[in-house]
Amino acid sequence: MNSSNNKYFYLFSFCYFCQNPVVACEDKVICTKGCYKLDVKTEEFNENYTLDKFLDEYNEFSLDHLLCNGDIIPIYVDNDKQSSLFICTKCDEAIFNKAGIIL
Repeated sequence: MNSSNNKYFYLFSFCYFCQNPVVACEDKVICTKGCYKLDVKTEEFNENYTLDKFLDEYNEFSLDHLLCNGDIIPIYVDNDKQSSLFICTKCDEAIFNKAGIIL
């Protein structure tokens, strides 16, 4: 699963919760045990912005919203800055309701 054995190493990682493989394919990020099922374009990942880095950012954001009981949704991946933007459906609900967007 490293760059010497697989030219698509950046599409594989391991789950922080169950330690099973996580794969980015067909515009989804999926844990083989079901911990993750996120809609993220597979083409966003490359040698510079790997699935490992994405999951680090996702888990860091999730820890900040652990007590919210909202869903964490990735809404944007910035390849230039090599970072992602996430929202919490519970915390950000009022902001989106003002804009007329129902989560």
